[in-house]
Amino acid sequence: EQETIAMEWIKCFGIEDIAHRSFLTLSSGEQRLALLARAFVKDPDLIILDEPLHGLDVANKERASKIIESFCDRKGKTLVYVTHYTHEIPQAVTKEQVIRYLQIENLTKSFGAKVLFENISFGVAENQRIAIVAKNGTGKTTLLNIIAGEEDYDSGRITFRNDLRVGYLSQ
Repeated sequence: EQETIAMEWIKCFGIEDIAHRSFLTLSSGEQRLALLARAFVKDPDLIILDEPLHGLDVANKERASKIIESFCDRKGKTLVYVTHYTHEIPQAVTKEQVIRYLQIENLTKSFGAKVLFENISFGVAENQRIAIVAKNGTGKTTLLNIIAGEEDYDSGRITFRNDLRVGYLSQ
C-alpha cells in the first residue's frame, strides 16, 4: 500500500519517468520534486516546507504550488512555509494565532558566540498556514530543523499536539 501511495505522489508531481533512477543522478529540480513527493507521502497533519520551490523551473513551480494549495484545502492540514520571496507564499497562508498544534515559547539558538535567534515565540493552529520570510542567515532553516526534531536548541520550549504527524522537506 505504501508503494502505491508513493507512486500516486510521484505521478502528482509528474516525475514518473525518474522514479526508478538513483537520486544522485537526478538534476537539482528533479531531486526537489522527489523530496516534495516524499514530504507529502505520509499525509501529514503538519507539513513544513523550507524553500519548496527552490531549483524548480516555472512549470514545476506552478505544479508544486497547486499541489501545496490543494493539500492545504483538505480538512485538518496545517502548513509552515519558508521562503525568501513573498510572491511564492501560497494563498492558503493565514494569519490567525489560535494555538493548538504547535507552540514555540522563548526559543533561543546560538552557534558559539553568535546568537541566531533569541526568545522567539509563536504558535500554529489547526488548519492554519503560516509563512516564515526573512533574509539569509537569520535562522529560518535552523528553526525548522529544531521544530522537526533534527537539531537541538539552547533554551525555550516546543509543544506539539500528542497525535500530530509531521512531514518535513529540508532545504
